[in-house]
Amino acid sequence: MCDMVIERVDNIEGEIEAVVENGVVCGDLECLNCGYNLRTLHVVQGCPECGMPIRVTMRKDRLKDASPAWLMALERGARLLKLGVILSFPLLYMGVVIGVIGFFHLMQKEGDREEPMKDRNIRYASQGLLGLSAMGFIALTLSVGWMLLYKRHDLFNQFHYFDSFFIVVHGIFVVGVLLAWRYVRVLAERIPDEHLIKGCKRIGWEWIGAIVGILVVAGFANLGNFLYTFFNHYNWLYAPVLLGLVALILIWMWWRTIRFCGMMIVSLGAQLQSRERTDESRLEG
Repeated sequence: MCDMVIERVDNIEGEIEAVVENGVVCGDLECLNCGYNLRTLHVVQGCPECGMPIRVTMRKDRLKDASPAWLMALERGARLLKLGVILSFPLLYMGVVIGVIGFFHLMQKEGDREEPMKDRNIRYASQGLLGLSAMGFIALTLSVGWMLLYKRHDLFNQFHYFDSFFIVVHGIFVVGVLLAWRYVRVLAERIPDEHLIKGCKRIGWEWIGAIVGILVVAGFANLGNFLYTFFNHYNWLYAPVLLGLVALILIWMWWRTIRFCGMMIVSLGAQLQSRERTDESRLEG
């Protein structure tokens, strides 16, 4: 039987203190999600009943205890992100830039709170990559707009670096978004919201799956070009089918991301309301 001691667990994200020894919970600790007693379990495990990570239950930096102004900024960021995703369909890159602004609101530092190094590194990396990609998207929009306005369509073929720039900007954006979803998961653990935590994991893998799907379609497109170039054989149904697949993947991801943003708005809004009720109770008391 282990001796009960108050120990800070440094290998877990967040500010965590609990009755543990050698990473094992030695005292009674109920799971925040289902109430299961987590005694004798290792802190890196999940609850046997509901699967919620034990580190989430052990967190002391609850989101409901944060500054109302910061919580409002988070909710505003989630709303901007959802708006950007919605507008990315008709406005393309301009909608994406609005979404990036929403991500920046979601990832702003919380006042004077000491942030775990891992979380800080994820936040900095994501903000840097998203900022670069936003500038790249603006440059792409201005370049294409200028070429179309002055009817210089020939410049698309003359600027050989355009395709490379296009691919690099989108690659940077995807990596930045994946890191941003990881940071949103940290916020979800501070609520804690099991559905939002799982949603963060799911949306990340869905984005990866969509990118892989698009790359596979691009591979088939290159195969078609190869057949046409060397064998002078091309099925004209080939291109519409491939474009249709890409469109389906993008629409699916567009809709899934909108739904996830809605989930974030609801969860963050509930935290803000909880904090406001707490403040009102203190004032009345």
